[in-house]
Amino acid sequence: VLIYMVGVCTGLLIMLGTLAAYICTSCGVSPESTQTIEFRSLVSIPAGYLVLAPLSSLRDMSALSFAAALSLSALAYTAAVLLIEMP
Repeated sequence: VLIYMVGVCTGLLIMLGTLAAYICTSCGVSPESTQTIEFRSLVSIPAGYLVLAPLSSLRDMSALSFAAALSLSALAYTAAVLLIEMP
């Protein structure tokens, strides 16, 4: 379980860094500046403190039970969009 949680946290930080780089590139920031380690640090460190630290400090994981319904609805939405957009 511990290895799984570390992998999830690492994957979340990678996903947030990639998403932030894509959003900044779409807003006109040069792609070269979004691929630097400084940019990733500016995204990953606040994300770690604002997102991962509160989630990892919960004493009881049942506090995240609402996330199951939210994740199922997100998966259903993604499946619907993929089915509609398929040629």
